[in-house]
Amino acid sequence: VELQNGCICCNLREDLLIEVHKMASQGKFDYMVIESSGICEPRPIAETFSMDVKDSPPRAMPSNRTESRLKVLNATARLDTMVSVVDCQRFWENMNSLENVANRYKEYKPSEEEGKKRVVDLLVEQVEFANVIVLNKIDVVKDKQQLETVRKIVRRLNPEAKIYQTSFGKIDPDKILDTKLFDMEKVAASAGWLKELKGDTKHKDDDDEEEEEEEEE
Repeated sequence: VELQNGCICCNLREDLLIEVHKMASQGKFDYMVIESSGICEPRPIAETFSMDVKDSPPRAMPSNRTESRLKVLNATARLDTMVSVVDCQRFWENMNSLENVANRYKEYKPSEEEGKKRVVDLLVEQVEFANVIVLNKIDVVKDKQQLETVRKIVRRLNPEAKIYQTSFGKIDPDKILDTKLFDMEKVAASAGWLKELKGDTKHKDDDDEEEEEEEEE
């Protein structure tokens, strides 16, 4: 199912609720994968699934329909995993970019609000708000030290996420499906800078990095 003329993190959030409920009600699917565009902000999407009917209405969703829509979603689906894919080949280009989303990704036709965000800020947000991070295109990064630096930066941005290295996006489905990793409170507090402020971050040496998080597909 393709949702057009908007973004599921803002003006298409209600459409997303409707389609998820419609597909879940058919009883044909055990699991549903929602793929957003590369310019989507992950937090609003997660809030759509996590918000209780007693909470304030989600942004861009009419308040008079909020309670019924959220009741429907709460009864039919749960958010299992938030996955972010990092393009290792263009990582430094994006991290050093001063461009905003509107200039870099015109083909996605971002909204005015989306377009104002800087590319680097969007990348950081997508990394920080993930349970699983896939470092993709490792085959085209010839400098292994550079690849290791990318991994370390991603780890500092998100100390809690599972990290996997892939080529062509090939990954064991069990690593990203039905992981039961998503927890709104935990992921909202998982950002590296937030943990630094709280003094909760323990920086891992190379030898301390968990092997399961460094799987090359």
